[in-house]
Amino acid sequence: MFSIPYLTYLLTLIALFTLLGLSFNLLKGFTGLSNLAHPGMILLGAYTTVLLQRAGVPLPLAWAAGAAAGLLLGAFLSVLTRRSRGDVLGVMALWCLFVLEIVALNWIALTRGALGIPGIARPVGFETGPMFLLLTLLVV
Repeated sequence: MFSIPYLTYLLTLIALFTLLGLSFNLLKGFTGLSNLAHPGMILLGAYTTVLLQRAGVPLPLAWAAGAAAGLLLGAFLSVLTRRSRGDVLGVMALWCLFVLEIVALNWIALTRGALGIPGIARPVGFETGPMFLLLTLLVV
């Protein structure tokens, strides 16, 4: 019914979205905090990682920079919303997400808009589909 490469791709996507779900569970489930800008932090970290990797930065350093970009956005947003409570906090976090999404979709020269960035290199040793699936499962 499904070919092996497609099944590997599908399982890799499931593993990646499981990782994102676990990160949201850590935020909402364990701390009880609602952050509607969470996907924006993931967006900023992912674009930072890929663009630095394309510029020739080694992959582990690009990963660290992507994580730092998401962390800095979260710190900036927490400073902006420090005194906010309830619905106001949610609206401000959602505003941050919308701004990041609009910038990512409309800055065609940098992000290629809705087309995204093609040909993202995989880590050395995990270039094949099954090996990349193994890496994602190990990270999850």
